[in-house]
Amino acid sequence: MYSLKKVKTNKKMSRETNCFSADLCFNDKKVAECFNEGCGGDTEFIFLKKEYEDVFYKFIKKCDPVETSFGKLPMSDDLFIEELLEKIEEEKIIKKLVK
Repeated sequence: MYSLKKVKTNKKMSRETNCFSADLCFNDKKVAECFNEGCGGDTEFIFLKKEYEDVFYKFIKKCDPVETSFGKLPMSDDLFIEELLEKIEEEKIIKKLVK
């Protein structure tokens, strides 16, 4: 299962997309660094091994389409990472509410 670790976000720098940096992990093992500068461009990935990159993109191709404000879109690396970031943000909000 893929997850994000060491997530750092910068809401002030987030303009058209979320400005962030994070480690992409598979079963808690780091496979890549990913980041987005928040200016509307794609999320960038630096995979530790070509094999990790190949496995990740095969996984993305097998994912179901995603319902967005633009309608249903095929899963992409950007959408996948955005979904993971949203889950992390939701967890933070829930933790604050529970206190």
